[in-house]
Amino acid sequence: MFITEIAKTGSIVNTSDRLFVSSPAISLAISSLEEELGVKIFERSRNGLEPTEIGKKLIIAAQEILNQIEKFKQEAKSDSSEIEETLSISAVQSLCRSIIPKTSAVLKAKFPKITLQIKEAHPS
Repeated sequence: MFITEIAKTGSIVNTSDRLFVSSPAISLAISSLEEELGVKIFERSRNGLEPTEIGKKLIIAAQEILNQIEKFKQEAKSDSSEIEETLSISAVQSLCRSIIPKTSAVLKAKFPKITLQIKEAHPS
């Protein structure tokens, strides 16, 4: 992710500000990646960082991976929003006033098509 952000901003400092990660941590991550891959991803200069030719290819590949991860997350979210079922809950009065409202709000946010049936029961 760092290499795609640096490609957008042209600077470790700007990337650091955008991602709320320290500049030294980003610099170390980039250096480690370059060492691991055995290629130089960026040319460093007074004007910032410029991708090398191989760096440009790697940045495109990294962005494609990030896009696929986002697509994967969206696919997972879409499945949960498609569930159409009825959930029946029976609980004692104390739970109906404390836990059930918060829990039902979370459930409805995650599964907007479900129907909740809540019945207040007596402890006996």
